Amino acid sequence: LQRYSVLSRLLTWLEPWRVGQETLRRLRQPIIALESHLVTYYTYYPRRFVYSLLLHAMAMVVRIFKTYLLLRLMIAESAPGMSQAIVVTVAVAALDQLFFFVPGRLGTLEGARFMVLSTLGIAQIYGLAFGLIARVEQLVWGGIGLGAYVLFTRLFPPLAKRLDPQAPASG
Repeated sequence: LQRYSVLSRLLTWLEPWRVGQETLRRLRQPIIALESHLVTYYTYYPRRFVYSLLLHAMAMVVRIFKTYLLLRLMIAESAPGMSQAIVVTVAVAALDQLFFFVPGRLGTLEGARFMVLSTLGIAQIYGLAFGLIARVEQLVWGGIGLGAYVLFTRLFPPLAKRLDPQAPASG
């Protein structure tokens, strides 16, 4: 969709409608510029786009195995099989994308996992534990990322300044 400038075409199609014309006009120019850059990028580097899709697919496979293993460790003999782990992973990913706007995903991270596992007939305590484990995992990886950022900006301040001109200079 990005490669064929579908969003700017949609905005052009919506212009004759009398609803929110000022907002459409305001959004249209930045979107056209962004889509122009994306089309140029996809034209000059088509393999990078394919690589990113492949890495995304591999990450989803890893998430499926992680879900399967975690459920197997928590529930043991009555754990769902691989097909149900796929359903859980896809449903949780869809719900996470649906509620991305909630700050810190407060409640939605745990609630999505709780709801999906409850609909599969798994005891509610396991759904709650699954959600809490996801929260701890998010905090751990966020902490690792923050630590890596601080370390990078302290070890390589000139390079960090070139990559992010808005960043304050570290002394």
